[in-house]
Amino acid sequence: MQIFLAYQLFKNISEEEINKRILNIENYFFHHFNKKNLIKGYSSLDHIGLIFWQPTLKHYSFPAWKENGDRSICTIYAPSGWEQIVKHKNEATAPFQLVEVLNRNPARFNQFTPPLIFSYLDKKRQELKIFNDGLGMAKLYCLKTDSGYFFSNKVSALYLFAKERAVMDKRGWHIFAQAGWFMGNSSSIKGSYRVQPGRSIILKNNQTTQIKNLNLNSLDAWVNPRKREEQPFSEHVESILTTTKSFFNMFDYPVTSMLSGGKDSRVTSAMMIKSGIDCSFRTIGPLKQEMEIAKLLLRRINLQDRHHIIEKKDQNHKQNPIPLAERLSMLHVVFDGDYTPVKQTGMITKASIYRLSNVLIGGTGGEIAIGKYYSNPEMRKKIIAKGSVGPEWRLLSSLSLDQAEACHDIKAEVRQVINEALQLGLKGLEILDYFFLKERVGRWDPKGGHFNSFTPFTTPSFITLAFKQTPLEKANFTLHKKLIHYLIPKWSTIPFYKADIKKEKRDEKAEKKMRIWQNNDRHFVDEILYSTQLWKEFFDEKKVLHFWQTAKKKGLFPRYEALFQRIVWLASFKQHLSSLNQHIK
Repeated sequence: MQIFLAYQLFKNISEEEINKRILNIENYFFHHFNKKNLIKGYSSLDHIGLIFWQPTLKHYSFPAWKENGDRSICTIYAPSGWEQIVKHKNEATAPFQLVEVLNRNPARFNQFTPPLIFSYLDKKRQELKIFNDGLGMAKLYCLKTDSGYFFSNKVSALYLFAKERAVMDKRGWHIFAQAGWFMGNSSSIKGSYRVQPGRSIILKNNQTTQIKNLNLNSLDAWVNPRKREEQPFSEHVESILTTTKSFFNMFDYPVTSMLSGGKDSRVTSAMMIKSGIDCSFRTIGPLKQEMEIAKLLLRRINLQDRHHIIEKKDQNHKQNPIPLAERLSMLHVVFDGDYTPVKQTGMITKASIYRLSNVLIGGTGGEIAIGKYYSNPEMRKKIIAKGSVGPEWRLLSSLSLDQAEACHDIKAEVRQVINEALQLGLKGLEILDYFFLKERVGRWDPKGGHFNSFTPFTTPSFITLAFKQTPLEKANFTLHKKLIHYLIPKWSTIPFYKADIKKEKRDEKAEKKMRIWQNNDRHFVDEILYSTQLWKEFFDEKKVLHFWQTAKKKGLFPRYEALFQRIVWLASFKQHLSSLNQHIK
């Protein structure tokens, strides 16, 4: 876990008081830590300051906090591809070189792969700058109060430092309840907001109530057909490979690449092999046909000895040893509600949150190249037939809209993204890909919560290649096929695995997964659902209880599990706020 906080004060606050507030944040997040194992940084002038915490990571080499007499520099997440931006390939001096580059040309930050927050306090210039990645995946939040501006990658840190009581943001949670994530710049706590992607924020060392918020036009550079740089396909791919290698070179941990029978995992695994990264490959069951394809892929290039297969024949008998209430509590401390609730089912421990034991490559973002919202030919025809309102119709139909208030707010967010896409020169089905990139990848996807995970699909070069395709090319997986042929030609003739659920009239993978109404989590879910005062403001009480009773008796489709997860997530967040406010006192 890495935490940074930057501030600009309108009012004079004593150094003693600031130190108390810093200690309060430290105790909240790291109370169980031996302080000898905690890296801390703090630099300030009269009205601005930069603060940083990170557990000691012996096997991560890039300096997350670096300072000399004039500058203090903080890097949140691993800056993949830094070698392509600086002149001297030296990690020890790289942060200072990056400052020089960005002072000359802030738009160079668009070359970095999300997630990333880069900030520095410059005593000579009497200013503090914060750079937010082009997708906003690093989760940069802002809170403005009567006493100042506060920025952090942890929402709760804003309130702990500002000494402001944390209250649930009703609008944000109405959006979450219906969509499944916080859209736009909405936040889980009232008063704060998620900073827009691709921004450079400048805080001056004075008591002005104005800050500079520079738009780096990251998405414009990546997706706008009028502004995209025309580079050969091979140059884009080589850039992705260089960035991939850059990320893993910063870590000295075992590397695992997930490999299934699908498209995204095949591309990511091919990237690892072509980059020369020493890694193992993991395939998790339960589908035999999918496992056989993964085996064939590695046999084809004589890497079968690095293949680890985890079969889940006995998954129905496996239970999560950490109680659901405890898992939720730990996740809220880290994410303050702004995280995909599906992750509550995973193996979550304090060690997994605060420490690193491995690094992973995953498939986050690959959907932007396959026409996620229109890959089905019939759906594609319906969207096109509706003309200019087609994209909005498709997006709203993909979201569960029950409450009138949420409908209004979600429509506003959807229309905002559609207008952005139109201004960038996108049209028709391309608008849906932009929505997926901006909202699903930038805001929903859990990648933004993991320091030790990399995806090649959020590199600027992949995004550019994806948006250079026609919608039909996306629906036919053209870019994935082209990348695989370029990286490992021997894999090109092996078909992707795709379960035909309509033909088989069953979803085998879904059937073999134990649901929330079947495992031990159901007892805590039961308790929450029948405490309707915790959630009925956001969900239809009668429908939810009917669905839950039906699920326990007969079972339900997997999509209903997401509904119950959202409710439990929201209800447990209320309990989290109560605990947070105790620390703010």
